Amino acid sequence: MTDAEERLKAMTVAQLKQLAKEHGVSLKGRKKKREIVAAIMESVEPSALFPSYEGNDGKEEIAEELEDVEEGIAEIMADTEEAIAITESERLPDEDEIAEKLDNARNGMLDFNTLLQYLETLPKTFDRGDYALALYQVMAAERISERVFSGWQSWAVAWIISASERMIEELESTGYDMGEQRRLLRVSKRAFADGLRESMKESAMNLEKAVSRAFEQRMADVNDRLTSCEAELTKISEIGANITDASQLLVSAKNALLKYDHLGAEKRIMEAESSIELAKTQRIQQINDYFPRVESLIDDGRTLGADMSEAEHLLKLARDSFSREDYLMTSELLGKAEAAALEGQEEQIEKAMKLRKSQIAKAAEIINYNEPFVREAMAYGLDVANSSDLIQRAKAALSRDDYVEGLRLANELKKLILSLKPAIMGARQKKGITIPDKGICSKCGSDRLSFSDNGTGVCENCGYTFMWLRLQAPAPAAAPASAVRQEAAQPQNICPRCGTALNFVNGVGLVCPNCGFTRAVSVKKKMAKKGLFR
Repeated sequence: MTDAEERLKAMTVAQLKQLAKEHGVSLKGRKKKREIVAAIMESVEPSALFPSYEGNDGKEEIAEELEDVEEGIAEIMADTEEAIAITESERLPDEDEIAEKLDNARNGMLDFNTLLQYLETLPKTFDRGDYALALYQVMAAERISERVFSGWQSWAVAWIISASERMIEELESTGYDMGEQRRLLRVSKRAFADGLRESMKESAMNLEKAVSRAFEQRMADVNDRLTSCEAELTKISEIGANITDASQLLVSAKNALLKYDHLGAEKRIMEAESSIELAKTQRIQQINDYFPRVESLIDDGRTLGADMSEAEHLLKLARDSFSREDYLMTSELLGKAEAAALEGQEEQIEKAMKLRKSQIAKAAEIINYNEPFVREAMAYGLDVANSSDLIQRAKAALSRDDYVEGLRLANELKKLILSLKPAIMGARQKKGITIPDKGICSKCGSDRLSFSDNGTGVCENCGYTFMWLRLQAPAPAAAPASAVRQEAAQPQNICPRCGTALNFVNGVGLVCPNCGFTRAVSVKKKMAKKGLFR
């Protein structure tokens, strides 16, 4: 490698391209440094490239290199001095001094009144031909307007600097990086302190733009947080959480944003977030507490004998949703499970009610069928004390909806009457009583009548029921002398239903042997007052 080639390789690409241009060397298709060096070496003689190099000891080249180094150092020093100058321009005078100047500028009185007076009187002066005075007033107004404009500009810049500084402090307190704004604030304060009108106006405008951009970003961030909070509020409202407090806080946050109160808005949003979290936790606990209630309803349904398979299936799905934290679906499934359990219970209760009604009707039918037999047996002088007692107890049980006891007593009555029937039928035979085979309804005149062996009948046309068997009470037997007083004391009265004479039964009262009508013993005294008893 020749000395010329080494010197070419020591040069930069830009230097090599310039050298090739000076010597008319084409670099087409050659971009790399070694390719450029090769093209120059091929096209130009080394002596033409470095004419002063031939025959010397290299001192001139060294001197040139030293000169280049000195130039580089000078450039670095210039850049350093410029940086120092910029730093010096941002350095502020005494803080108390600049604060006092800003305060004076903000609170300074601008002489608008004098300027307005000149503006008002000048046309009048001119119109009356006092041109010298008009000229004086024009110049005076111009000097005042210049002072007012200057004061106005200082006043505006002072307020821009002060407001920007407070906004920077506020935004820094929320975690924003305000380094660039702080730098522009220092530049603005320096320009204001120096009193350079154009400089302080430009720096104040730059400061205002930078602070406004940061504030807009801050407002956008707070609004995004508000939007996110509203979305979370909607979610918890769907699962039935109480969102009253959180909703009010978010409304207050919106109003604060409309007033550019970002700190107040953020505070209310934070409170709303806490309220939402609390409401969500409480609602989740309520949903969790809902499970035992549904389980209890299902257990009650099983006890009633109802089909709870649908409710159990929905409850299982609700548990799966709860484990996935899908509280909306959990709430819906629990509601459906509860409804299914209640529906199953209602169906079973309805069945039980139908059963109760049918049992009551069955017991009443047994009583109604056998009661005439009791009255008939009583007319024949048969012992019916047990039968009458069963009737009274059965009716009392049915009146309090105890159909189980009522039906049991009715069945006992039925058995007892079956044991009495042979005696009753024998008495009928002796008296020549037989079941009629025809008759006429006293209500509608129809002959479509049916007769029952218990002494009752019914008209198939109008449904009227009647007694076809009407028995008169047997004539009282002669009482012994010892019982005369007792016989005389027995009441002589007529049944209000069928006209049959009533019999006195100890412990019961007056009983009609034909239709079973009964008067309690408690009425005896009242009847004695009316002369019915002695």
